Amino acid sequence: MYKKKNKFMALALVAITTTTMLAGCTSKKEAKQTMYRQYGINSLETGEYKEAVKSFQKALNQSGGKVKDGEVDICFYKAESQYLSGDKKGAINTYSAIIDFNNDAKAYCLRGDVYMSQGNEKKALKDYNEAIKEDENNYDIYIEIYNTLKEYGSKVSGKKYLDKALKIDSNKAEDKMQKARIYNILGKQKKAISLLNEAIKDKCNDAYFYLGQIYASTGKKADVDKANKNFKKHMEESKFDSLGYFKYGKILMKNKEYNYALSYFLNGLKEDEIPNKQALMKQAIAAYEYTGDFKSAKELMKKYMENYPSDKSAKTEYTFLKTR
Repeated sequence: MYKKKNKFMALALVAITTTTMLAGCTSKKEAKQTMYRQYGINSLETGEYKEAVKSFQKALNQSGGKVKDGEVDICFYKAESQYLSGDKKGAINTYSAIIDFNNDAKAYCLRGDVYMSQGNEKKALKDYNEAIKEDENNYDIYIEIYNTLKEYGSKVSGKKYLDKALKIDSNKAEDKMQKARIYNILGKQKKAISLLNEAIKDKCNDAYFYLGQIYASTGKKADVDKANKNFKKHMEESKFDSLGYFKYGKILMKNKEYNYALSYFLNGLKEDEIPNKQALMKQAIAAYEYTGDFKSAKELMKKYMENYPSDKSAKTEYTFLKTR
């Protein structure tokens, strides 16, 4: 739920996120904003964080002083890039500007994460509680809080946030899937599998993904086929674009499920339109390497270098792959 503040609050966001104010918003500026935004996303996904910050700033500079949903979206990307580049203060400032504009629950949660990374647990917990106030039925917020508290070894039990999420009074297919994610985190896999199967019956396609994750994590040979079937079904039923394939592939990479992640990246590269082709190729190369398939990694890296010859880190990696 968003509590829209006085329109003049937009000035706070513009003051922090733009350096140039231009009157009006022409179609030409909108096209430039889209271009800079996409370039920024590509830079973010390939680890060029400072370049990403610059690109998102250029995208914001096209707004002509106007702040709409598009500008807020770009600010989220900019803040993430600032944080990953080491500019935590800048990330906090950008998240704060978003919060001043519309009390965004996601911005509260992410600013809380930055505070936790600085060791400022008091401010982090305050932000987490504000995030829940603004969007109390958002399961992702509860899971994010739990994961961050666990990551930084907080004495505050993240379990209480998961327990609170399980009390959300709704039993729709999406809710079943989200609660299944939480039961899985809590080690209650049977309960999670049961809920995910119910969600699938209710036409919640993303439930296939989380069911695949559970089977992939068991380490049992008998579950490998189940994992493959569910991931395949997830891709078939969801009709992703290349961005969707990248999103889920990254989740699997983070969980060290490299073979499964590779399937998502390669499917993404088969799409007709691939605005994030560079990032998909780079992640697919990494997945090949993690699985030990250096031959395929080298072949794809050769194509990557033909398309993106200015990537210095890729040149170094390609030299390494040639020796394998």
